[in-house]
This record gives sequence, structure tokens and C-alpha cells, in this order.
Amino acid sequence: MEQVQKLRRQNARLTEDLRKAHIIIDIQKKVAALLGHPIPEQDPEEKSSCCIESINQAYSAKNRFVVGLGSSLGEPQVKGVEKGSI
Repeated sequence: MEQVQKLRRQNARLTEDLRKAHIIIDIQKKVAALLGHPIPEQDPEEKSSCCIESINQAYSAKNRFVVGLGSSLGEPQVKGVEKGSI
């Protein structure tokens, strides 16, 4: 029973990490488009292998930055923070 609870906690943590990674990826796409470098859509077969790399990059970024929304217009704000403080 203890193992089941441990796996449920791990699943919940990983699900939350994935949700945050998707938010970061969406912001990266919007920033790239605003800077005139839109990120092209990939075909679904390519997407799965690339997705792991994107999640790893987002996870690394999560340990360095907090991404939030600024004004009521939803402008992204990125602030540097110490690793592990999130």
C-alpha cells in the first residue's frame, strides 16, 4: 500500500511538471513569434521525440526561472531565482 501511495504522489508531481512544461513551451512559442522567429508546427511523429527534449529543457528552465503573467494584458514576466527555490 505504501508503494501505491508513493507512485500516486510521483504521478501527481510528474503531471504537474508536465503542465508547467506546456505553459513554458506556449510562452516560448509566443515570444518567438513576437520576435519574428515563429516556431513551425511539427508532424505528430516528430513531435513525440522532440517533446521529451522540450520537457527536459523546460524542467531545466524551471529550476532557474519563474514564469508568470505580468499586467492584466497577460504579458509574460520572467524572473531569475536561485535553483531549488521553486
